Amino acid sequence: MDASIKSREYTLVNKNLELLSTKVIHQFGLVEELLMKEWKEDIYKQILENENIIDDLEVQTVQKLPNLVILFAPKATELRKIVSCHEVILSLEQIGDFLLDIIDLLKKLNLSSPDYNDFKQTLRKMIVSSREITNASAYSFFKNNSKEAYKILHKGNDIDILSKELSENLSSSFQEMNLTAQELLNIISLKNISYVIERIKNNARNVAKSTIFATEGIDIRHQHLDK
Repeated sequence: MDASIKSREYTLVNKNLELLSTKVIHQFGLVEELLMKEWKEDIYKQILENENIIDDLEVQTVQKLPNLVILFAPKATELRKIVSCHEVILSLEQIGDFLLDIIDLLKKLNLSSPDYNDFKQTLRKMIVSSREITNASAYSFFKNNSKEAYKILHKGNDIDILSKELSENLSSSFQEMNLTAQELLNIISLKNISYVIERIKNNARNVAKSTIFATEGIDIRHQHLDK
């Protein structure tokens, strides 16, 4: 098989993967905007359009990966990269799905009361942190930088702390009040959003773990981070 064809196919996969990660990371900003400002239908439509692009890129790229194995008989290092690409694609696609879950929750809420300002700010910090981890993880993969990937595995603890604080503050702030159905929905959904952001952080870390596997051949997906 012509080496130029092999190079072209690998390049196409990398470009698709970079575009996929760019679209996913862009979604974070749109989600943050809908959280902190009034609901805007045009932003919601943009998020849905981006999600369709993410899904299409995921399908197109995953379908190309078996051909790289069948047609080009990759070496061990290349095979690890192909396997890792598949894992990264799935992790990024799941992050996109989780962001869409957050949007679906936000659509049902009414957070216009000042009582929710602190909780919105907490969620905003969590979204920003998870976006930074996702971006750093993707960058480590594209640059084959396992050193940075190891650092990422220990990031995101602030998200766990903020999630716990949000849950405790929601319980204490509204426990003496007679709540309406909308207020109950708000409280439950804010907790659910916090949980979803934690799931996003875990998937972002999985991208970093894929970097380590691709570059070093070490599978740490089921190992404790202190090992």
